[in-house]
Amino acid sequence: MTSTTLNLRNYMNGSDACIFREHHALTDDDVEFITTYLPLDCRSLIFIHTELTDTGVNHIATNLLLRGGNNLTNLSLIDAFVTDEGVKSLCDALISNKNNKIQKLNLSLNNSITCIGARAISKLFEDTNQSKLEVLDLSYTMIGCDGVYGLCKSLLQNTNIKLKCLDLTGTLTLKEKMQDTDLKDLINKIKSSRVETLYDYSGA
Repeated sequence: MTSTTLNLRNYMNGSDACIFREHHALTDDDVEFITTYLPLDCRSLIFIHTELTDTGVNHIATNLLLRGGNNLTNLSLIDAFVTDEGVKSLCDALISNKNNKIQKLNLSLNNSITCIGARAISKLFEDTNQSKLEVLDLSYTMIGCDGVYGLCKSLLQNTNIKLKCLDLTGTLTLKEKMQDTDLKDLINKIKSSRVETLYDYSGA
């Protein structure tokens, strides 16, 4: 697949979502094309089981989140090989562009996202202008105790953010969750005051 042969309407099927799956072999040039020419009526951009490089994620951050000029409300990069560097690019762009419309960010199943990536998201939460984000999915990433702790603290500190859903499934082992009482207390505070729905089912 090359950018010259991409017809983005073919990936929308008459809906407002543009979806790329694992059988779509995308180059960095393809991702640059997609993010430059995304139709204005596209509200959801979804990559599922598609390998994205840091360069590709940076195209998403720069062309869609930073520069704006689109109506994107849902960005889902699911099992897309997103790294900590990619997360930082996305968060920096969201912080820099106060007019972004992103309400849902799904980074699930990216096992290269660690507590370093979680710190970038924590900085996003600390930005008082970031009140639009309603759904964040970090399930089955590798952010661990430190990452979850930082996210929860940032959420408690910024009263402008009121997530409808935060998914941390599989980011903690049952042992970690039960033994770290401070973290357990933080999660309970988040559940009762800052997030309408929080999924934090532990891994084995």
